[in-house]
Amino acid sequence: MKRFLVFFFLVLFSLTSVYAAGTVINTSFQSQSPLIGYRDIQIYLPEGYTDDGDYPVVYYLHGANCHPFDSYPDLPGILNSMIGGGFIDPIILVRPHGGAGAFGGSDWVNSALYGPFEDYIVQEVPNYIETNYPGAATVPYKRAIIGHSMGGKVAMLLATTHS
Repeated sequence: MKRFLVFFFLVLFSLTSVYAAGTVINTSFQSQSPLIGYRDIQIYLPEGYTDDGDYPVVYYLHGANCHPFDSYPDLPGILNSMIGGGFIDPIILVRPHGGAGAFGGSDWVNSALYGPFEDYIVQEVPNYIETNYPGAATVPYKRAIIGHSMGGKVAMLLATTHS
């Protein structure tokens, strides 16, 4: 079964250009907190994105010592394949940068040392996305949060404490 799944995903990766071609935007915006300052953010918009859409939004939190542009670089291609192949509906994927300090890990929580990262991810990033990409769904049940390593731990924390 594992071999089949590996083969299946390899086929999907190779067919990316056949199915869909979403847009990846690497940008930054300024947090309201001076401790956080300007933050890089990567936004994946599905092929055919329109401002009058109602696309679910997935917020992806990276692990410690990662940068959102480097963490899982194949993710946009996987989304192209999954959306283009009809396996999932079009979504917007948002990967904000939460690294801070000497070791790069903010743990995505509010702290005097690194700044209000929890507020940043729960309030500022969704406000930025919904303001600048009007096709993004604004209702909580069309938002998801996932992550890897440190980001996975905090995704669970944030999902259970902020509806």
